Amino acid sequence: MVVFLKSTYPFDRTVLINAFKCASIGMAVLSLKGHWLNVNPAFCRILGYTEEELLELNFADITHPDDLTSDLDMFNRLITGELQKYELEKRYIHKTGRILQIALSVSIVLNKFQTPLYVITQVQDITERKREERERTAALVNQLKSSRESFLILLNQVPDAAIILDDAVCVYANEAASAFLGGGNPDFLPGRSIYDIVLPSHHQAVKEHLANQQVSIWSQSSIEYRVTGYAGEEYDVEALAFPVLFNDRPAVNLLLRDMAEHKLSRSALIESEKLSTVGLLSAGIAHEIRNPLTSLKGFLKLLRTQVENYRYISIMESELERIESTVNELLFLAKPKLQSYSSVEIFQLLTEVILFLEPHAHLLDVIITGPPASEERYVWGDRNHLKQVFLNLIKNGMEASPSGGQLTLNASVADGWIKVTVSDQGSGIPKEIRNKLGQPFVSTKENGNGLGLMICHNIVKNHNGSLLITSGKELGTQATVALPLYQPSAS
Repeated sequence: MVVFLKSTYPFDRTVLINAFKCASIGMAVLSLKGHWLNVNPAFCRILGYTEEELLELNFADITHPDDLTSDLDMFNRLITGELQKYELEKRYIHKTGRILQIALSVSIVLNKFQTPLYVITQVQDITERKREERERTAALVNQLKSSRESFLILLNQVPDAAIILDDAVCVYANEAASAFLGGGNPDFLPGRSIYDIVLPSHHQAVKEHLANQQVSIWSQSSIEYRVTGYAGEEYDVEALAFPVLFNDRPAVNLLLRDMAEHKLSRSALIESEKLSTVGLLSAGIAHEIRNPLTSLKGFLKLLRTQVENYRYISIMESELERIESTVNELLFLAKPKLQSYSSVEIFQLLTEVILFLEPHAHLLDVIITGPPASEERYVWGDRNHLKQVFLNLIKNGMEASPSGGQLTLNASVADGWIKVTVSDQGSGIPKEIRNKLGQPFVSTKENGNGLGLMICHNIVKNHNGSLLITSGKELGTQATVALPLYQPSAS
């Protein structure tokens, strides 16, 4: 039986009893020792017991063992007056043995002398709500996991090295980063501080760059610094950083781009602009020189019949011929001749060039050793232009060789390409100009202008080939021309 205190509340006792019995939430009255004194129908439905069965139990009998200690502690604090009420979520055990998730609200009822009389308990079954929350959480976790996996898959498709940093420590590196800095080892970067791979002189710049990254701000500015790889090799990189969430923590995604290829592209562009400028200047300069040059040569021929000392005339004619040769090279750069492409047998071409240059080689006391006899190999190109390339390269090699030296031509065929290498026994090309060869007016010769080698580069490039110059001190110089092979038709 429920015992209610006398009250001045306008409703009578029946109203309160009906409210207790008809409440949609579980309600119960407990003794100060935790025994059920009264329970409403909703409480019985929640736990699966009849009213009579529950009145034989106490709240500890239906509480999950793992929740009992905390519940008893709160209940005792309520009885001693330390608390007036408390709320918590706990687990009850249904009559069938299944676990119920319960939202519990407990308050103490006192008499006019503030002495505890009994305890009122309100119970809501939140089992279904908790299940739905778990399902939503699981779905969200799966979604986040899927998003993370998609993000990592996407990151692995990025051609640049991508590193995710958590407090400046690498927690993830994509395949490109492992290949670029880790020597292909996927375990090299994770767990390593970014400052372990950045040169000390750039630590402050990197620190400031990373400090600017906030979860809500993306600064698209990039900086350049120098890093070291797996084997200690150093690279110049351009770094772009932006904030991400990784493993539910704020992190920074760092994209590193190797600047070597970018610098090569930039150098190629500058070189192309230089060549274009040289071509424009060459046309004007050549025409300005050629007209008076023609007049000078004509008058020299007239003077030859009138002047007794022909030696000076011969020197002047020789110098004018050298000027004319330079003018012709300038004109070639400004306006190359129309190319006439056909099938060219490369060994026959080399034989013709060697025969043509042999008298000059005898004068310089240089022996030319041609490539060993081989089956015919063809390339598709302009015969005269290709002959000019090998004439220039062999002539350069002869002039660089010491007296009594040897100039060797070797040929090799592989993967659809033929490579012809001209090797001399000279003193080699100085390191400071080695990378500038092929630029206008860069030459190792005292009176050279570098235009001949520039023309060779342009001709070979127009034939879809490459020209590589290698040299070492006292090791001579090797000029290698690589051209794609051509298979002439049977007809």
